Amino acid sequence: MKILAIETSAAACSAALWSDGVVRERTEPMTRGHAERLVPLIGEVLAEAEAAYAQLELIAVTVGPGTFTGMRVGLAAARGIALATGRPCLGVTSFECVLEAARSEAEAAWAEGGAVLVVLDSRRSEVFAQRFEAPDGLPRAPVVAAPEELAGSGRSLGLVVGNAAAAMAAAGIGTGVALLEVAPSAAALARVAARLWAAGMRPAGLPDPLYLRAPETGAATR
Repeated sequence: MKILAIETSAAACSAALWSDGVVRERTEPMTRGHAERLVPLIGEVLAEAEAAYAQLELIAVTVGPGTFTGMRVGLAAARGIALATGRPCLGVTSFECVLEAARSEAEAAWAEGGAVLVVLDSRRSEVFAQRFEAPDGLPRAPVVAAPEELAGSGRSLGLVVGNAAAAMAAAGIGTGVALLEVAPSAAALARVAARLWAAGMRPAGLPDPLYLRAPETGAATR
């Protein structure tokens, strides 16, 4: 099976191909220019794997939260490829991608009875956050909050992970809590998509973006 994964919700443009358990990825750090680089990156990943668009069986894309423009670029590309190839398109949150990238650390935290808090940079004074109590439990609803507001939950946490972990450390999340800086990636997204597909998940329709707050004026230029 071949899965194309697209991640553009953070400060990078990333594409990966999951092919029968082997993941190939191309990533370029950037805050602008996703629209110009995404399709070439996808072409590079497919070329390395000697694969073609017609061989894809699933398209996966992060739906956010993240940067408004980056999310829009990734979703538009994923939807377009899905429609052109007639393949399903699966949306996965940026929280789930980060959690997957830190899976071993998260499992260690859960084994010790601590929850995992995924925190993402919102490019403002707040962070996007979602709490995962256990590997198979339902996560809490995602929130937008100042790091200081979340710091009080540190006593019950085992791990804080994401590209806003440093902000949580500065807010005094608490001693004994592991902190790990991790950004969403297409490789992690591909692994999540492969696991969900193997479990029988079949997306209906095309994914929509996950906005935790309304896009600000002028967001299209960011």
